[in-house]
Amino acid sequence: MDQNLCNALRDLLFAQKFQYPGKGYTENQFRFVAVLPDHSGACDALVHFAYDSPVWVRAGVPSDVIDVVEHIRIFILGTEYSEHQIGIVNHRHLRDGWPLPWEVTARADHHNFPTIVAVERADGSVAGAVMRDPHVSNSEFRIADGYAEPAEASALIERLRAAEQYTLVEGLYKDSDIDAPSILEAVATSPKTVHGQAMVILYREDEWLKGLWNDPEMGIEIPMTLTKVSTHLPCRVSESKRAERPALDVARDGQVMAGDYQLLMALASQLQPASCRPEALFELNPCVIELCEWWNQRAPEGQRSAGCFSLYLWKGKDKVFVPCHGGGEPPMTAEQIVNVPCYSLFEQPGQPTLAAVFYRGKEFNEACPIGTQVFFADGQLAFEIGLDPDEVDEAYNSVTGLEVLRQSLLAMKSA
Repeated sequence: MDQNLCNALRDLLFAQKFQYPGKGYTENQFRFVAVLPDHSGACDALVHFAYDSPVWVRAGVPSDVIDVVEHIRIFILGTEYSEHQIGIVNHRHLRDGWPLPWEVTARADHHNFPTIVAVERADGSVAGAVMRDPHVSNSEFRIADGYAEPAEASALIERLRAAEQYTLVEGLYKDSDIDAPSILEAVATSPKTVHGQAMVILYREDEWLKGLWNDPEMGIEIPMTLTKVSTHLPCRVSESKRAERPALDVARDGQVMAGDYQLLMALASQLQPASCRPEALFELNPCVIELCEWWNQRAPEGQRSAGCFSLYLWKGKDKVFVPCHGGGEPPMTAEQIVNVPCYSLFEQPGQPTLAAVFYRGKEFNEACPIGTQVFFADGQLAFEIGLDPDEVDEAYNSVTGLEVLRQSLLAMKSA
């Protein structure tokens, strides 16, 4: 089979959709498909595919790889390619990426998302490249974290512009170079999705910003707002931006009360690793209960309903509080944490500083249109999460944070 025949089979496969009668939408069965001649001679062609298992689960179809491969095999038997010897290869795209050439890959519009990566000059003009985001990795984080300083950002732009079309750079595929008098003019003349959208990742005044462009000609009158990538993701920022961040004193002045450092360290040391297992009800962990009781006995009236907490480590060099529980939550500056109503700093000379933010327990959570509302210990809304109330146990972050501290203490003792 030559490449033209391979592409025709590719398009037949990629056109397959799961139908949902009465729901008004369909879903692609596959994330990516590429079919290439097999030059080894073992067969006529190789079908390469990637799929998202939840899509198959929603459709009520067996979703194991072996089932999907058999599904493809049966489909091919019903086409004009049934007499060809065709191999089938699955790729775990979220773990390993997509290894096939982008130019021969069938993909949906939203997995070929136009993304402008550019540097803005002092006069407002921009230089960069139009890229395509397959949404296989978090390219915003990779770019912001890997190219925080001005010289690094410039080097990235040079690398993008030097790349050939379809080259993969930092998780994005090269489309074309772009130069424009302003970022708005750049995005207005760039490719869009079928819905008139494009992503912008812009280096402006020593930091990376991001925003979504909606083409007003498509009837979406939403102006593009550029926000700092570092407010959404735990990425590096440039030295000049770090210098602008407030010092720890700002957070110290804004805390409800000073924490008991010895108590926190003792609780971390006492934590039983078995309590980190997912079947546990984390709010009932004795260490979680004790720190919440410490808060509830001392906090001002009206703030004494703590049932869990999140721990943050102060990174003096970066001037941010980094979440101990991980999970992709961005760090907070001292200026940001003072907007949190219920927190204490745990400090001891010569030791790392930690902050604990206290929340009401699980019994206070409330259902909302997107899932569940979680509240600070004083009753103010903290955040909404897209899970049913019975699935939410924010004390998991409490136990995970204490476990990180426990491991740190063990490492210090063995050093």
